[in-house]
Amino acid sequence: MATQPAIFSDDEMELARGGKPFDRDSWLRVGSKLGRDHGERQWEIGKWLDEGFNGLGKKEAEAEAMRVTKITRTTLWDYARTFECFPDEDSRRRELSWSHHKEVSIRALSPDKRAELLDSAVAGPWSLQRLRTEVKNELKKDKGKGDTQPLRSLTVRVNEETYRYLQQRARSLAKNRAEFAGELLDQYVNTLTP
Repeated sequence: MATQPAIFSDDEMELARGGKPFDRDSWLRVGSKLGRDHGERQWEIGKWLDEGFNGLGKKEAEAEAMRVTKITRTTLWDYARTFECFPDEDSRRRELSWSHHKEVSIRALSPDKRAELLDSAVAGPWSLQRLRTEVKNELKKDKGKGDTQPLRSLTVRVNEETYRYLQQRARSLAKNRAEFAGELLDQYVNTLTP
């Protein structure tokens, strides 16, 4: 893993190591710095959020984090979730992008399955899209759908009404829109096959 230059004071580093009681003001200052270049500091932000969750509670830390970093709630949760799955750089993380780790940081995958997928991504080497497809295939297998065919991506254009329907229906079924649209297309094709 590449190391990044230290831009934090000794007090901020001590806070990050857990050497002092939680200091809200210091935590907010660190978050403000991290928010300025968050696209390159996902692991650090995840760790910072974890400290805030422990010090302030999730709800308050989330609100403060959005305020000081100007990062959306969804993105912050991606950082926190990924860090939670891979908190230790030495034992679990692979020489892959943060985004590769994010793809496998979902509750539906066991820690062993995450490790297996990341090991395969390193050996492949797999692109982020390939890993995403493999994760979807794994989830499909886990849902009892048996032997599955690999998933492929397809971009389609739909009118606004159809788009809203797909979005609302997928949300009500706790699925992402693309997955739900793909299932509808698969069902339709199956009705055409004799």
